[in-house]
Amino acid sequence: MPIHDLSNKVVLLTGIGCVGEGWGNGTTIAMLFARQGAIVYGCDINLEAANRAADQIRRDQEVSKHPSRTAGDSIADVLQQSTVCAQ
Repeated sequence: MPIHDLSNKVVLLTGIGCVGEGWGNGTTIAMLFARQGAIVYGCDINLEAANRAADQIRRDQEVSKHPSRTAGDSIADVLQQSTVCAQ
C-alpha cells in the first residue's frame, strides 16, 4: 500500500542508472516513486545502466514499458528520450 498517492503524477528523474552492483540513489528513488503510483520517466548518461534500472522497476511493477534512451541537452530531448519506468 502506497504511503503517498502519486497516481497520475509525472516524475522526471535524471541519473537513474547505477554503474556498480546493487542499487544506486537514482534507481532507488525511481522505484519509490513508481511504488507510490507515479508515472516515472528516467534517464542516465549511461544507457546500459539506465536500461538495467528501468528493467528492475518494470519487473517490480510487472508492467512492460518503452525502451530506455539516454537524455539530450534540452528538457524536450529528455522527455522524448526518457524511459517510462512505471505507469
